[in-house]
Amino acid sequence: MIYNATENFIFVKPRKMAGTTVEIVLSSYSDSTTILTPLSKSDEYLRYQQTGFKAQNYSYSIHKSLSNQLNSITYRLKNKTRFQLFYNHMNLAEVKVALGNSAFNYAKKIAIYRAPHDYIISYYFHNKSRSEDFRTWYWGNRSILFHIFDYYYLDSKLSIDYIIDFANLDQSIDEIFDHNIINKAKYREFQLLKTKADRRPVLSRNINVFFNGLDDIYDDIEKNLKLPRKGNIQC
Repeated sequence: MIYNATENFIFVKPRKMAGTTVEIVLSSYSDSTTILTPLSKSDEYLRYQQTGFKAQNYSYSIHKSLSNQLNSITYRLKNKTRFQLFYNHMNLAEVKVALGNSAFNYAKKIAIYRAPHDYIISYYFHNKSRSEDFRTWYWGNRSILFHIFDYYYLDSKLSIDYIIDFANLDQSIDEIFDHNIINKAKYREFQLLKTKADRRPVLSRNINVFFNGLDDIYDDIEKNLKLPRKGNIQC
């Protein structure tokens, strides 16, 4: 998660949406006040090498709004979430509580889109136990997987301004470049950036092959996991 008050944007990143490269790109716009939540050890090293910035300003602090921090503590106790002011993979509601209404509402919100079936496969190979087959895993974790909507919607309303399409990064960057959110020239420097390796076996990267014999799950995703591909600001 990133909150850049100077450039006035928030970047939220759902799990397994291949957003770390974009997060590192956006980290390059940081200054000493930007909130950057911790990445994995290897990606944190890569971010520092590429941008000169590492995770910062994400903990509770006397320098942050006391009321926001108290609200955040209350929210976390109530929802049994991790006890930290800002952290990786925060959803929109959590970011709003931690930042406060004014900063949250004023900032442009950025998220990333990945094809839902691809997201599910990636999550499976990241999260499954060695002995758990896909069908058992999917139906057992379906409610958790569908919480991804919390990164795009607040109170059932789309609350993301710009959505970057993982499968079409160049076009997405071109589109929001005109809105001065991402500098295209700077993005080009990061195109070959390699973050966490894909843990999926090669054959599982073909969606049709992977879902062969799993029509019920494929159809459930197709029907019920419709993620937004465009934000509120149509580029």
